[in-house]
Amino acid sequence: MTAELTAPLFEPISVRGMTIPNRTVMAPMGRMFAKDHVPSPDAPAYYRRRVNGGVGLVITEATGIDHPLSADHGGTPHMHGEAALQAWRAVVQDVHQAGGLIVPQLFHQGMLHGGGTPDQAVESLRPSGTIGTPGSTSFAPHYIERASVPTQPMTEEQIADVIARFARSARNAVALGFKSSNYDARTTRDPRELEAVGSASDTLLARPAVLARLPTSASVSVALIGRST
Repeated sequence: MTAELTAPLFEPISVRGMTIPNRTVMAPMGRMFAKDHVPSPDAPAYYRRRVNGGVGLVITEATGIDHPLSADHGGTPHMHGEAALQAWRAVVQDVHQAGGLIVPQLFHQGMLHGGGTPDQAVESLRPSGTIGTPGSTSFAPHYIERASVPTQPMTEEQIADVIARFARSARNAVALGFKSSNYDARTTRDPRELEAVGSASDTLLARPAVLARLPTSASVSVALIGRST
């Protein structure tokens, strides 16, 4: 009975033109292995071992786009800059040589910038200027207290700039041989924009104009904290 129930997990599946050999996907967990936003020299072997272990699709750790507030610590890799791109190229080549599939999670910390152990103090970036009412969270109480103070809402120009930077980083990933991208924009709910997009998951990436610019193979991941009232 168990074998019958689990058999589909080991069957191929096609997702937006990409055929994955089984239903096992490595989640895009942050690892903080990078140095100055450049993936570690050990990264190719690290990801290759996952493929050798039978993972059908590897999604990389959160990887910052080319925006100054995309990642608040040097342990988070970037998808821009010559050194970081060359390091990612080595990862892609190793995974492909092992017969695996890998996609990057392109990431912007948005309102959560500074929630961990930032290299320097900077203001977070929030479309609505607030994080709303926090619910359950893994962040320390002192950070939530500090982050709950409203900031200046993003301008339309700032939003357009972040969108363009996601697109540029996606092109960088394609040039390196990544077959697709996963997108994570950690923003906040804004009732005005919720009405505009007709969605309960309002982020920069939920806007129709943004979705139209992302590659057709893209998937969008939304991380929310709290709710605006």
